[in-house]
Amino acid sequence: MTPGSDDRDPTPRHAAEPGLRARADAAFGRWAGRVVRLRWILIVGMSALTLALGSRLPLLETETSTEDYLFDRDPAKIAYDAFREQFGRDQACMVLVEPSRVFDRDFLEALAALHRDIEASVPHLAEVTSLYNVRSVRGEGSELLVDDLLETMPEDEAALARLEQTVRDTPSYLDSVISADGEVAILLVEADAYSSLGRSEHDESVDDLLAEFDVDGSSTGGEAVEDTALVPLTGRENTAFTRALLEVIERHRAPGLTIRLTGQPLITYALADAMAADVPRIFGAALLLIGVAIAFLFRRLAPVFLAAVIVSTSLVATMGVSQLLGIPVSLASQILPSFLLAVGVGYSVHLMTLFFRELAEDPDRGRALEGALRHVGLPISMTAVTTAAGLASFLVAEMEPVAQLGIMGAVGVAITLLYSLTLLPALLVVLPLAPGRGRGLDGGNPLLTACARMAIHHPRKLVAAAVVIALAAAASLPFLRFSSDPMDYFEEGYWLRDGTEYADRRIGGMQTLEVVIDTGRENGLHEPEVLRAMAGLEGLVSELARQGEHVGRTASLLDVVRETHRALNENRAAYYAIPDDRELVAQELLLFENSGSDDLEDLVDRRFSKARFSIRTTWEDGRDKFAFLARAAPRIEGALDGVAEVDLTGSVALIARVATATSESLVRSYVLALVLITPIMVLLIGSLRAGLASLVPNLVPILATLGLIVGLGLEMDMFMLLGGCIAIGLAVDDSIHFISGFRRHYAEHGDPERAVEETMETTGRALLFTSVVLVAGFAVLSLSTMANLANLGWMTACAIALAFVLDVTVTPALLVLLYRQR
Repeated sequence: MTPGSDDRDPTPRHAAEPGLRARADAAFGRWAGRVVRLRWILIVGMSALTLALGSRLPLLETETSTEDYLFDRDPAKIAYDAFREQFGRDQACMVLVEPSRVFDRDFLEALAALHRDIEASVPHLAEVTSLYNVRSVRGEGSELLVDDLLETMPEDEAALARLEQTVRDTPSYLDSVISADGEVAILLVEADAYSSLGRSEHDESVDDLLAEFDVDGSSTGGEAVEDTALVPLTGRENTAFTRALLEVIERHRAPGLTIRLTGQPLITYALADAMAADVPRIFGAALLLIGVAIAFLFRRLAPVFLAAVIVSTSLVATMGVSQLLGIPVSLASQILPSFLLAVGVGYSVHLMTLFFRELAEDPDRGRALEGALRHVGLPISMTAVTTAAGLASFLVAEMEPVAQLGIMGAVGVAITLLYSLTLLPALLVVLPLAPGRGRGLDGGNPLLTACARMAIHHPRKLVAAAVVIALAAAASLPFLRFSSDPMDYFEEGYWLRDGTEYADRRIGGMQTLEVVIDTGRENGLHEPEVLRAMAGLEGLVSELARQGEHVGRTASLLDVVRETHRALNENRAAYYAIPDDRELVAQELLLFENSGSDDLEDLVDRRFSKARFSIRTTWEDGRDKFAFLARAAPRIEGALDGVAEVDLTGSVALIARVATATSESLVRSYVLALVLITPIMVLLIGSLRAGLASLVPNLVPILATLGLIVGLGLEMDMFMLLGGCIAIGLAVDDSIHFISGFRRHYAEHGDPERAVEETMETTGRALLFTSVVLVAGFAVLSLSTMANLANLGWMTACAIALAFVLDVTVTPALLVLLYRQR
């Protein structure tokens, strides 16, 4: 329902309220006439546009990996991209196989079969490492031999015993291809670091648009990113890789053999898979629920069909535009369908409510449409502007998917508005809709009547109560905690969560902190003092573990140096050490390279000036990883001070950066939302006092919801951040409709109390219904199997519900106080 819809004759109302608003209303009235004349052209044209954009949907990419959260210009992303270009991905899938006994001939043959099947069946595979093919470095006379550990399968118990002793005597195997206790075999399955498709087809215009909002003026990229034509593995390729791996694992499950999986690529796949399963189910459930509500309101099925058409076509067109802009589907964009569903239904209900009221008075559809658009066109357009402004606040977010959601959310609102003002009016004119009133269109509402009386008789008490709620909620904000833990998105017992927790307990985790050691000189890694400093870093990691930090095994060039030195000294354990002579180090590494092994490519650069030092860590919240880095980074850098420069990167550093980006984005986005919406409200409503007053009932729900999060002991994550900004934009819509209606009625007779009552009888009823629609649209997210979406759903639903309560109590109370003074 729109303001002033209870008056059948628009002329006196426009005469009483001349100016820009009256001209806008008249323009929408004229647009109704054009719709009547061009109805078939509009229907065919908008249908063709939908089909054209819908044809782009199969080309949409999906991105859910950790590095996809950050902009290419982010220093953490630049460092990681440079590391990946030099050393490959640090993220591998771990297949943890627990048999009754590892060093058993039957199991080793089963392990070899699994290994070979993975190599033969999994696309985009870079490497598989297990007991079957892990490097075995040994000496025979003066010759250095580097081959696969199980190149020859043990034939008897004596051979198995020797194999077990060799494995236990080689530190680089422990918690790498076998658990330290010898009970779990591990396969490390690495995907290609880069796509086989060549340079990305991403439209650089999107990057340029986002770069305009780079508040810290940082560079949009680094040399390693700009100079390479390589493109990271795409979402489709990662899905194909992971799905094939899972299929292989299922083929090799057997009684007495427990197989668990973990790894960052699997997390990326699981998030995308859950998203693909949840979005259609949640969208369908929301559409069904809202359809029932619309049928109840209008007492007919045609409005249900019309609302579904507008929502569906708007969503298809929006996702098609997303593909054209090169914006992929991400975790953040999961909320886009539910959001556009709520927006599209709201616009449709407002227009159809007025149309059917007008049609009940005049059976001529053209005149009914003209009367409806005169009254509903401007308020709907105003709400679209404020909703888009709320979404635009995401453009300053430090996380790329959030900023992209800001772009596509605003585009989606504009597209939904376009369909609501073109396709929907044309269909209303064409379809054989009989006049008649629905149950929800007329008659008083006791709840709204009570709210009006309360606002008229107790305005100061209502305003004071809102202020108290706001202050109490604001007092809790310092206790708001931020989280960045995708594993919490999955329910207890989920296969991936179970595998990750198992890896933490048995092998010290699956995430890595990568320490890039740069000597700055060719062959600097041949120097014994550099290698000894790296050995000191190993000791530091052990010390950190004793002090309670969640760190485990390390992997580096030192493993190769020590194994080679031992092999060339008759395989004696006493020589598992770093040579004291630079030339000897260089000679032994040359022998290792000439042996045919390519393991050094993953550990050092070609000039032997730069090396990676990998530190295994358990899975933790990004907030905890950030705190860990704050404690450990100075000590890690100090261990190599004066010897080499150190950079910290890898999945641990990325997750820590995402955690800080979440908290930074919260402050920036909320502040920008208010900065954008405030002047828009003042300008669109046409009154400084009324515009500022409208902000009060829209800020209190957000503060109260944040206070509720603190009170329930929950943590603020990226999705709750999104919900807050979206709730601001949607809550403002109700205020615009109510204040717009109030000003119409007030302009007729100058009585603010009467204007509140009349507005509550007309606009208030539509606001009640659209608020129910919005709450239902977001509450249905609680059906998601992922906790992040469920939390987003109830948080946004609570904020919208509270915003409606304040809009029919505090907003009219403020208006009464403001306009009584006139």
